[in-house]
Amino acid sequence: MHGGELILLDAEVRQVVKMGVYRVQLENGHELTAFSGPGAVRVADLGERVRMAVAPWDFSRGRLLSATKQMVES
Repeated sequence: MHGGELILLDAEVRQVVKMGVYRVQLENGHELTAFSGPGAVRVADLGERVRMAVAPWDFSRGRLLSATKQMVES
C-alpha cells in the first residue's frame, strides 16, 4: 500500500487462511483479507482483536499492525 493516507481500523480474526493471511471482520460486519508483513505482527489467533491499516481506495484487503490477546465474546 503505497501513497496516500491509510485508514486505521479494528477488526476480529474470523479465519486463518494460511501463515500470515487472515479473514477479518470489522465492527460493521464487513469482511476483508488481512496480511501480516515480515516482522509486522506475531501470529494472530481466531477471535483475536487486531488493528489494521486499509487503503481508502481498496477495502478488500489490509495490513495487520498489531494484535491483542483479548478474545471477543461470541
